[in-house]
Amino acid sequence: MPSSSAGARLRRLLSSSLSTPHPKSLAMPGAFNGLVARAVAQAGFEATYVSGAGVAAGMGLPDVGLAGNVHAFLFCVL
Repeated sequence: MPSSSAGARLRRLLSSSLSTPHPKSLAMPGAFNGLVARAVAQAGFEATYVSGAGVAAGMGLPDVGLAGNVHAFLFCVL
């Protein structure tokens, strides 16, 4: 298990990217499920994000609140 939270790691990444004389962007590809998140990590990206619309679309649902947080979590993890 990681020693720091995901939020702490993201703050560290953002801070380090802005603390240089020439700030750089932090590329964060979107992942709509766990398999895509794993591919993003294996491709060498340091961060990713997930959107509710992406998760709903991945589940074959419209983005109108049909999938709750638990459904989205399980879809992303499994």
